[in-house]
This record gives sequence, structure tokens and C-alpha cells, in this order.
Amino acid sequence: MSIDKTFPDDENGAVLRQLWDTGDSLEEAREFDFGAVFPAEENAMEYAVILLKNGMKVSMEETEDEGFPWVVTCHPFMVP
Repeated sequence: MSIDKTFPDDENGAVLRQLWDTGDSLEEAREFDFGAVFPAEENAMEYAVILLKNGMKVSMEETEDEGFPWVVTCHPFMVP
């Protein structure tokens, strides 16, 4: 597999660039974490259920954030 060494200019690109710079193989699958925040537990639960129905590993937690206290994190196992 040929790796495109042009990474996006955002947080995801920074993570990929750091992996590449430290000699990590970007051809190997690994678990990643993608989070989304919600204002209400009901909204977070609906999103989490959709992810679960699509075979995703999911975690959910309440934080101290007053505006968006619910965080749903999806943990896909994928090639970067």
C-alpha cells in the first residue's frame, strides 16, 4: 500500500503526522477515538444507539460542561 504523506491541516492531520514522524506504520489497523458532544442525555443516547446498531464500539459519559455535558465516543478499529 502506498501512503499519501499529505496530511490535513487539522487535529487529525497532526496526529497522523506525529505517528508518521515517529516511524509508525500507517498501514496497520488500530483503534481510534472519535467524540461528539450533546446538550442532553437523550440526544447522546440516540446517537450511541445508531453507532451500536452499525457495529461500533461506543462509550458515553457525562462531563462538567454546562452547554454540552454528554460525550459519546466511537472507537473504530481501522487503518489510518
